[in-house]
Amino acid sequence: KNLVKWCNKYGIRTHATFTFGLLGETKQTMKESLEFAKRLDVDSIQFSIATPYPGTKFYSIVTSNNWLTDFDWLNYDGSCRCVVSYPNLKNYEIEKLYSIAFKQWFINKIINLRWLYRQIKIIFRMMITQELKYNINFIKRLFSKIFI
Repeated sequence: KNLVKWCNKYGIRTHATFTFGLLGETKQTMKESLEFAKRLDVDSIQFSIATPYPGTKFYSIVTSNNWLTDFDWLNYDGSCRCVVSYPNLKNYEIEKLYSIAFKQWFINKIINLRWLYRQIKIIFRMMITQELKYNINFIKRLFSKIFI
């Protein structure tokens, strides 16, 4: 939290990533992670679902415990489907929390006027930067035609 405060103070954009469904995860820890994400004053956020890939320790643990529920590689994307179901946490429960996480975070942020103002400033800064880059490139092209 302190790092995010410091970055915001100095105008540095912040981004946080949260992964649901890692080993040891429970409904409670997922809810706590979401609540922490909502309190964290970051500019953008990403939520994902833990996905075991062959060759990783996570995959070895999941397969040796028969927790893998899906063998269709199209579902191994970490952004829609959970292919792991634990004894105390089912894949559909992870998918459900994942599906509402960004919405809850965004609703929480959009009503925060300080956060909203900061996002507007970032957008304008990006627009000015893009305009400046365009003008510099235009001037370079113009001068290259004049002096070549």
